Amino acid sequence: MVQRARNGILFVLSALKERNFVEGLDSLVLFSGLSPWQVRIFEQGLATYTDFQKEVLISALVDWAEEDALLDFAPIFKAMLRDPVPGVRRAAVNGLWEDIDASLGGTLLHLLQNDPDASVRAAVAIALGRFLYLVETEEL
Repeated sequence: MVQRARNGILFVLSALKERNFVEGLDSLVLFSGLSPWQVRIFEQGLATYTDFQKEVLISALVDWAEEDALLDFAPIFKAMLRDPVPGVRRAAVNGLWEDIDASLGGTLLHLLQNDPDASVRAAVAIALGRFLYLVETEEL
């Protein structure tokens, strides 16, 4: 079962890369609700992508999450906050717009203070604004 899940994740990532994302975006649902070990497999597969391809894929996941509230790509987005590509980090921050996990606040604050890219820091500042609002209204 574990090997099949691993192979499925890597297969879909490989197929998407070969097709340049023109076909097969509906297979992105496979990446919803990944466990921590599955996220590591996802990251291994993503390591073969160009910076541009990674940014396109993570942005596509953000778009899908906005269209279908049942999809949960948060584990991927949280992992992508550590990606070396600024556009990937920025997309990941945008993908976490609905996540109200209090521990995420500390991660975002660290990014706001330390990320070398201004566009990532700007996206983080917007996301932190949501946290502040939830704290102020006592919803978090």
